[in-house]
Amino acid sequence: MCCSVTSEGGRERESLWWNESDRRERWRERERVSGGMSQIEGRWREMERERERERVSGE
Repeated sequence: MCCSVTSEGGRERESLWWNESDRRERWRERERVSGGMSQIEGRWREMERERERERVSGE
């Protein structure tokens, strides 16, 4: 799912990414249960796009 690893620093960043992803998954689950999903999802996708742009431009 995430980037291919080219260095130790990259691997460390990837593991951080996974931890963050896992935390956000649980957060999403909680939001879905509380019923506020649609607006959260929109903001969520926006954040993901922003993060992807940063990651791409940072490489």
